Formats: sequence, structure tokens, C-alpha cells
Amino acid sequence: MKNLIFLPLTIFILLFGFSSSLSQGKSKMMNEKEVSSAATPDIKGAWEMVSFKAVENGTMLYELPGNLKGRNIKIWSDNYFNVVGQYNWDGGSSDNFVAGTYSLKGDNYSEKVIFHSRPEYKNSEVNMILKIKGDTLIHIWPVDTSGETDKNNFNIEKYVRLD
Repeated sequence: MKNLIFLPLTIFILLFGFSSSLSQGKSKMMNEKEVSSAATPDIKGAWEMVSFKAVENGTMLYELPGNLKGRNIKIWSDNYFNVVGQYNWDGGSSDNFVAGTYSLKGDNYSEKVIFHSRPEYKNSEVNMILKIKGDTLIHIWPVDTSGETDKNNFNIEKYVRLD
């Protein structure tokens, strides 16, 4: 009879101890994931461009909103990106599409362009600085190997997260 009393108690202690060690392991995994996501931001999902500036030889060529109107949506998956949109300006309009692969380490971001609405950009690689704060993403390009931008020749895009 004493063995029957101790058996459920023993099972309870074993189960409680096992579930406790599982939750500690889960907590540790969550902490490791939080640390790695802090080093490299999560860009996966859909983002809409809210502003764009293109500067060449110190002169503002295009600015959205401004002399450029339109809409651009960029979507990232684990390894790929895709951009679709349309721009309008005085005297013209252009459909925009870009797709390719990307890599992101910290705020160093690189795109390998596979498809582009402008043929001269196909099969090119673009290095950028990418920053995320809350639901806002900004990338600036081109950057050199040290991550510096030429202050007289650069592009800057600002996106807000859609999902």
C-alpha cells in the first residue's frame, strides 16, 4: 500500500522536474533568439515606401513626395526581395520592378539584382546601410566597403511596415 502512495508522488516529481527543465531550455532559446535578432533586424514582410531622395553631384534629382509621385512596395522573405511600384513625374511615368537575393549582417545590407525594370541594373550588386526603428526602415546607398556614403551622390529610401 505504501508503494501505491509513493508511485503517484514519484511520477508527479519526475513530470514537474522534466517540464521545469523544458521551460528553462525554452527560455534560454528565446533569449538567444532575442540577442541574435537585436544584432540583425527582422526585415521579412511587406513595406511601403513613404519617401525617396536621389542626389547626384550634390543636386537633388528626385524626391518623393516632391517632384516624384507614386507608390512602391518592397517584400522580403528569408532570402529574396521583390519591389513593385509606379512613379509619376512631370511629363512621364514608369513602372518599377526589382527582384533578387539579399544578405543582411547587422546594418550592412546587400542586394544581388536578378530582375529590374531598367536593364542596366540586371545582375548588379548594391551595398547599403539598413536601419530599422520600430515600424520604419531606412536604407542608404551606395556605400563603400567601410559603410560610408558619398554625401554628393546617394539615394535614401524610407519605408513603413505593412505587415
